[in-house]
Amino acid sequence: MNLKIVSWNCHYGLTDEKVDKLLEKNDFVDADIYAIQECEEKNISASIESKLGSIQDNWYGDHKEYEWYHNGDLGIALFSNKYQIERVNKNKEPYRYVIPYKVTDKKTSESFNLIHIWTKTKDREQNYKEDYFMFVLNAIADAEYSKYLFPNDGKVIWAGDFNWSAQLKSNFAKSKFSEFELKIKNKLESAYHMHTGIKLGEESVRTFFDKKSNSFFNDYIFYGTNGFNINNAVIGSRDGWNLSECRKEFLSDHCPIMAELSLK
Repeated sequence: MNLKIVSWNCHYGLTDEKVDKLLEKNDFVDADIYAIQECEEKNISASIESKLGSIQDNWYGDHKEYEWYHNGDLGIALFSNKYQIERVNKNKEPYRYVIPYKVTDKKTSESFNLIHIWTKTKDREQNYKEDYFMFVLNAIADAEYSKYLFPNDGKVIWAGDFNWSAQLKSNFAKSKFSEFELKIKNKLESAYHMHTGIKLGEESVRTFFDKKSNSFFNDYIFYGTNGFNINNAVIGSRDGWNLSECRKEFLSDHCPIMAELSLK
């Protein structure tokens, strides 16, 4: 089974205009799965589904973004025409947002796990033990939950906005990313890094651009080393980009990422 997956943080809501900008680039056209972060439930329209595929198992959000920031009830969504995709741990998602799904090919019934990620804060007070990337590490440390993250057959993909990067400079951030690399060693590979031979943290391109002229490689597609082969991977940005260039191309502060994989 071959599959093409695109992951993208669309930045405060998904619109037809943003989808059209995404699909102007050949690398991001005709994906089997579109994993979209930071969209609103009300964004899911027939028009957008006609372009990205059918929404799978509805939009998912925990409603905290609206409560805290009043910028809309933001969450995550998966679109596909090829696959049936279902959340496998409904109403028991303690790690914000590290959400496991089961993906089944409608024709062949082959299946794999998909972990859709958009790490967020637990509350408005910074709590390094629970916020952002710590949710990923805490999910990995949870013996029961990690069964979804690392299935025995290795058939798993992690995709999304991790809100964390090897380029972060604090000792805490660096140590936690190193811990993550150790936890996934021999289990997961980054599609982009495996395809290009570039090491994590040594990227010249970035996926996220902020208003302070900072940029980081925050968005990833990881795949199970025993479950998949990597055929291609693309980052939507180019060397030297800044926020204005990313917004011009994609109407977002994140560029999309794409991977083409095949089941072993």
